[in-house]
Amino acid sequence: MLQISKYSPKYIFDKTNQIRQFLGFSRITEYNLVSKIQKADISQIDKEKHWRIPQGTTSFDYVSIGKKFDEGFSREIISFFDEKGKLIQRVFRENGKNTKQRTYKYDRENRTIDQRIFDTSRISDDIKDINLRNMWGMWKKEFIEHQWITRLENVFTKNGKQAISLKTKRSTFLSDDETVKKITFTEFAPNYENKNNRKNIKVTGILEQKPNMIKIDNIETENITLDPNDKLLPLRFLDLYTPEGIKTLSKYYISKKGLQPLNIYIVPNSERIKDNTRAFFDPTKGEIHYSPNLIKRYILDIVCTVAHEVEHAWQHCQIGRLGKGCSEYELNAFKKFGEIESFDDREEAFKYVIAKEQYPKLSDTEDLTKNMEYKNNYLEVKARLAGEKAAENFEQSDNFEFFDQF
Repeated sequence: MLQISKYSPKYIFDKTNQIRQFLGFSRITEYNLVSKIQKADISQIDKEKHWRIPQGTTSFDYVSIGKKFDEGFSREIISFFDEKGKLIQRVFRENGKNTKQRTYKYDRENRTIDQRIFDTSRISDDIKDINLRNMWGMWKKEFIEHQWITRLENVFTKNGKQAISLKTKRSTFLSDDETVKKITFTEFAPNYENKNNRKNIKVTGILEQKPNMIKIDNIETENITLDPNDKLLPLRFLDLYTPEGIKTLSKYYISKKGLQPLNIYIVPNSERIKDNTRAFFDPTKGEIHYSPNLIKRYILDIVCTVAHEVEHAWQHCQIGRLGKGCSEYELNAFKKFGEIESFDDREEAFKYVIAKEQYPKLSDTEDLTKNMEYKNNYLEVKARLAGEKAAENFEQSDNFEFFDQF
């Protein structure tokens, strides 16, 4: 093994850091700043570097870093900003090769970091043209992190800056098909507190994908105790403010009702939704349509809406099993499940049939909250109760308060 001479600059540098660390001083970095550009107009970018400029970029920062004891080492970091000064993308390049890319989005007023790692194994060192070498290859998604930053009013740090509260949710991708495998929630202690007193709260869960549900295994926690008997815990880990979250939540309530064999089709961002409604169940083919605006509502509104529409799916299933169905979905329910055997269930299903026949015709623009014929229809009354009950159960758990912050 090659040994470093004790008279070399590198040896003296390492020994100096050991002594500084022993005495309680900070370490000296072996990196040095080569060049730096801040908030330059995008027209001034070095085109020979062949950076890919993201759409909407108006300015950029650029930093070039070297090593004090390695003349062949170089690291470049370029940051792209939009017209409002918000960070769009940051790209890292080491020794002429792209190594890491972070894309920043601002979803629901919270910053989102979408990091991708450059798969250098796809780049051949035989390619001499730096233009081709930097443009070829595949990006692999590593994680997506949402950050919630809250500035605390009338609370300041020792330096006189306004204190902040920071929470993050990181979804890590561990497979080539970009499937989420791990989710970590972190609630950081406010930065005005003494470092020795700061205690971050952290919850991590490993995901296992299943056909109709996502299972969470190997839950690890720091400075918090979760209720392990919470049946809704897997749903709390997911981002229900997304189309994928809406679909998973729907599958959960469909599974609870035993309706999986009917293959109910879920449309999260439906173009068929009218302005006066959040969602509807189409009994002709068995489809649940959700408004694109549903993900902008509060989490309990989302849960209530999803459970409400799944209840309608259950009602029309029972109508079909009673032999009174005429739609494709209702007839399929009879084929899959057969006649209703329970006397009480048959009595309830007869009420659904009557309510279906009495269901009012609705205008695309009218305020449904004022239509008493619609509100008092038995199908809507029962679906509304199911939605309210689902939201109540979702909120009652001791785990709700922690996850509700994210």
